[in-house]
Amino acid sequence: MAKRDIPELIVEGANLTDFSFLSVLEYDGRRHLVVLDNMIDNMIYAYVLDDAIQKKMNLEVLIPIISKWAEEPREPLSFLFARLGVAEHTSTIFKSFEVTGVTRLIGASYKFNMSPKSKIKRRRIIERQELPSVGVSEIG
Repeated sequence: MAKRDIPELIVEGANLTDFSFLSVLEYDGRRHLVVLDNMIDNMIYAYVLDDAIQKKMNLEVLIPIISKWAEEPREPLSFLFARLGVAEHTSTIFKSFEVTGVTRLIGASYKFNMSPKSKIKRRRIIERQELPSVGVSEIG
């Protein structure tokens, strides 16, 4: 039996606390590097970062926004993108996956209860926090 030339394995250390929002989702035999947006009923909604690289999106701008959101996620990431005005650019990497086709999900999973309350008692004004400004041209 002939010896095969096997390349040397290079192991790099990674700080997992910095990128705790990343997940690997295996759907129909293909693995995707994703940031989960929400899980509703039998659907998983996620931003596929593999597609972002192919569409030449600037991940150096996008990743810090996502990591800031992941520190205290109170709502889906898509809501933040809509408020920042970058939803038009990020919608190209937003995908939905049926749970029946997902064989494996490794990493952070976010599930937000998006069902409306049955009764609204009163209206009140809620002040918004100041959001960081993001240049739309930097992402797309």
